[in-house]
Amino acid sequence: MTVTTIELTTPDGPARALLAEPLGAPRGGVVVAQEEFGLTDYVGAVCMRLAEAGYHAIAPALYHRLGADGADPVLGYEDAADADQLVQQLTGDGLREDIDAALAELTGRGLRLSGCGVVGFSLGGTVATYAAVWRALGAAVDFSGGGLTVERFGLPDPVEAAGEAQAPVLGLYGEADPGVTEADVERFREALHTAPVPTEVVRYPQAGHRFYSGRPEDYAPAALEDAWPRCIAWLDRHLTPPVAM
Repeated sequence: MTVTTIELTTPDGPARALLAEPLGAPRGGVVVAQEEFGLTDYVGAVCMRLAEAGYHAIAPALYHRLGADGADPVLGYEDAADADQLVQQLTGDGLREDIDAALAELTGRGLRLSGCGVVGFSLGGTVATYAAVWRALGAAVDFSGGGLTVERFGLPDPVEAAGEAQAPVLGLYGEADPGVTEADVERFREALHTAPVPTEVVRYPQAGHRFYSGRPEDYAPAALEDAWPRCIAWLDRHLTPPVAM
């Protein structure tokens, strides 16, 4: 099993994407929304883990409009300031087009839209929540999506948007995340509860913003040992089976 690179078609031209495919019949499809550092090795590893769990997994390059000559920037974790500048250039329209392009790739492989989910991390966690508002997906999982009460990308803040979710949303947050306060997470939880779909928010003690990553300075194994199986269970519970071919 490997991660391959494919091209997606968007209104603004082709976009690179990473794709990992399961060995047997798929249980569904998952769009992986990147962190603010681009299509890193970590994003590819997440695609592999999802494929090993039985899903088609695809990660679109959300920065493909921002790089020179159509290249999408990929940054290191030490380049947080540069990553923040890229995030500030993203738009809601562009993000929606990229998520739609990835979903079109999955549905073109015989999956129902309700059999597809979006799983995202940090920046991508926020995108996953918006995707649940934009489309009647099977499910969305938001790992550490920040800016819960901040309007970005020309969009309402996630707390304001949450009540319009069309897809089940699972939010996973570290209590020690300096960018996401307890009050903001609780407001998000309450807003999600007004949506006409199942929702759940979990907070992990002593876990920081990137508790899910393998970086020694961020990794919180106790939190991840609960969060990842919870993510897979959420997908299993809410994604509808693929269309019979």
